[in-house]
Amino acid sequence: MDYQAIDDELGNISALIKSRYEQRATIPNFNPQPMTVICEEFTKWSAKCPNSDDFFSAALSDCRKVRVHVVYVAHARTMGALTKKVGMSAMFENGSTKLEILGKLNELGKTVPSGFADLYNSRDGKPRRVAIPDLSKVEPLPENVINLNDRRAS
Repeated sequence: MDYQAIDDELGNISALIKSRYEQRATIPNFNPQPMTVICEEFTKWSAKCPNSDDFFSAALSDCRKVRVHVVYVAHARTMGALTKKVGMSAMFENGSTKLEILGKLNELGKTVPSGFADLYNSRDGKPRRVAIPDLSKVEPLPENVINLNDRRAS
């Protein structure tokens, strides 16, 4: 819940994307190390992180060409939950793949991951059932994965 640290990192990643575009314009065959940004609890960032709207906009249109990939974890599918910027709905719907993780009840009646999810692509919107591996024991995260909710992120 250190939204200032998250906001600072969003600004840093936006600056990295801009820098990569500058390099792409001047360096032949520019091929930077890919980076995946996982945005956990993104639904709260729009209200608490001033850099989140510009980051969200850039992530929908600018980052893939410079090998920055963004995964959002949100508890809503509406644009209002993700950004205050207007006019982003069509871009989001046309450029996003959505993964709805399915839960199940455990022996204590608590919801836990089922190991499956419905994957929706922007082309047809039809769900495809996919298996989700249990990555909860994977440590450490790969170098090119940044956890923005982890204060050690750099």
